[in-house]
Order: sequence, then structure tokens, then C-alpha cells
Amino acid sequence: MFSDPESIIIITKFNNLSQSLLIAYCQTFGKVMRCLTEISTQAENKDSYVLIQFTEASSVTSVLSHRNHIINGVHISMQNYHRDTYKSIPVQKPSSLKTLTQQNQITSNNNHEKTPEPMNYNKIMRENFALKHDIANLNQAFVGAQTYAKIAYDAYKVLQEKFEVEQALTKKLKLECTTITESYEARLKELSSSLVSSSRATTKQDKIKEEPIDFDSQRECIEKHLHEMKIIKDHLEQAQVDLGKCQTKIVLLNAKLIAREHQFDNRHKELNNRYRSMKKQYEHLLSCIQDFQAKLYPNMRLIPESKECNMNKWDQRNNNETNDSNEDIEEIVMEVEPTLS
Repeated sequence: MFSDPESIIIITKFNNLSQSLLIAYCQTFGKVMRCLTEISTQAENKDSYVLIQFTEASSVTSVLSHRNHIINGVHISMQNYHRDTYKSIPVQKPSSLKTLTQQNQITSNNNHEKTPEPMNYNKIMRENFALKHDIANLNQAFVGAQTYAKIAYDAYKVLQEKFEVEQALTKKLKLECTTITESYEARLKELSSSLVSSSRATTKQDKIKEEPIDFDSQRECIEKHLHEMKIIKDHLEQAQVDLGKCQTKIVLLNAKLIAREHQFDNRHKELNNRYRSMKKQYEHLLSCIQDFQAKLYPNMRLIPESKECNMNKWDQRNNNETNDSNEDIEEIVMEVEPTLS
């Protein structure tokens, strides 16, 4: 029934959890092809264990990379499946829920009692390929986030420049309106003073010469002055209307700019959160790669590097290279051939 042992895991110490819960938990790591519950034939208590087969072997790598598996508060044990080993291995079932420290001690004792298994070169290469694929996906996501942040910042700069242009135009309109108002007021004062002086001069001349008064000409002059005053008043009202429109437009532009600033701040915070999340994923993958190299080359001493140094190198590589993100991944060169025993 289970043809490919590399895509199978064995679950023990599951404390009578239902098969549906185990399948639902395993589906978080990959697509489950089939599930089978078996009973150990050589164990005294006839303890049972569960075999889970995934559609891809990389799902098994993802499962084994997590050290602690907890379902509804129960710590379960997941291990590699070997056809010739787990058919006859007895499985111990705890009488009560054990602590994580006790389980780790039991697991370490079992590992010491087992004979060393031969290293599977194909499995190591598949794990290496899966790690490369994860690093490439993280690199693509990080580059996409940087591109989106740059586009958002450019849009913010464009809106800010437009707002500055609108402010300059508003100041110019205010200055023109003030100049027109002052000129019209000066013209009105001049007309009023000329009207008063002309009326006084006419009165003096009438008193001295005692000539008859020409009411028609005075009426025409007064009507002319009144018409000019009306025109000046209309211009002043129109200038006030234009000023009100400009002030309304400024208020709308301020509200729009504030909304865009809030939107940009929210997007900036979201991008920062995504960057921190990707940074944590990268650190996790880096630790997995170091563990993988330590397992692959047990006799080779690796020089550890700090996380900040690794992140600086990664940022410098993303800023300098412009090729496809798949080409940014460095191949792992095997200088020492692994010992197959």
C-alpha cells in the first residue's frame, strides 16, 4: 500500500487522538494521500501507530523540521518511516500525559539505543532543493515588498509636490485679490473726494456768481459716479467669491493630503511588519541550512556568522544584483564527500 517510504511518516505516542485530527494537522505541511493505523505485532501491549503518506517527499522534510508537534495540548512523536524497521519495532504508549522534557529524554535514549542508519543521498539532495526553493520564494517576496514600498513612496512625493503647487497658487490668488481690493478702495476714495470737492466748488461759484444751477448736468455726474461705485462693488463681491472658492479648495486638498498620509503610514507599517516576518523566516531557514550542513558534513567545522552579518550580506546582494531572483541562490559546493555507512 505504501510504495514510497520517503514520503511517509510514522506517528507514535498520540494518546488516542482521532485519525481525523492527525490528518488535519498533517495537512498543514502538505497534501495527505492516505492514512493507515497499524498495531505493533511484537510489542507486549499491542500498541498502535499511524502511518501518514504525503503526495510529496518535501512535506516530510517540513514535518521533521519542527521539533515539537502539539495537537489539543498533546505532544505527539513523528519520525521517518523505514519499511524494515517499523514493522518490528515496539511502540511504547504513555499511561498519562507526559511533559515535553520526559518525551525528549525518552526520544534521546531511543536514539542512543538505535544503530546508526545509512545516509540517504537522494533524500539529502531533495531537502537541499526544497531549502533552495524556499529561499527563492522568500527572496521574490522581499523584492516585491521593496518594489511596492518604492512605488508608494514615489506616489506620496508626487502628491506632496501637487499640494505645494496648489498652496503656491492659492497664495498668488490671495495676493492678487488683496491688490485688486486695495486698488478699488483707493479708486473709490478718489471718486468720493473728487465728488465732494466738485460739489463744494460748484456751491462757491453759485454763491459768488449767483448763476442758475444746472440740475441736469449734476444729475448726470451723480449717476455716473453711482454707476462707477456699483461696478467697484460688483468687482469686490466677485473677488470675495473667488477667495471663498480658493479657501474651500485648500480645505479639500488638505483633507485629501491627510487621508493619503494616513494611507501611506498604514501601508508603511504593513510593509515593515512583512519585512520583519520575512526576516524571521530567513533566520529560521538559515538555522535549518546550518543544521543541514552540520548533518551532511559531521567532520567539517563550520565558522558561525552572526544573524546581523548574514542579513547585511543579504541586503547588499539584493541591492547590487538586477538579474532574476532564482539566480541569486548560491549552490552548496560539497568539498568533502559524505561518508555513506
